[in-house]
Amino acid sequence: MCLRFNQSEICGLFCSTGIFRLFVLEFDFEPHLLDFLNTENIFNLLMFLPFGVLYPLSRRKDGWGKTLLAGLILVVGIEVLQPIFGRAFDINDVVLDTLGASLSATLYFLCRWILRKMKQKAPTEVTGR
Repeated sequence: MCLRFNQSEICGLFCSTGIFRLFVLEFDFEPHLLDFLNTENIFNLLMFLPFGVLYPLSRRKDGWGKTLLAGLILVVGIEVLQPIFGRAFDINDVVLDTLGASLSATLYFLCRWILRKMKQKAPTEVTGR
């Protein structure tokens, strides 16, 4: 196996022909969220919005904190695996995906709390005898 080093890239297998890129080790740890407000960043934010609602619906006993932790673990897991498949690790993706999950989880738990308060304050039916 031959390895070719190109700045921050490491290519493996068939280096001489450049046909197959096995690993790309590109890392971007500098957050620049506001510099690049583009469709990619917006879609990264939107991509994990369903997670903040679907996760607590599937695991009733987990609260807001466990939902955020599970979202963060999933996002970091996806980002760590991306260099294996020829993509780059980007801290912006981690921040925006986690932000999307936290926004939807916050809205979900806020709505659930409001509905419970409304249910408690609702007048109870009086059975007539």
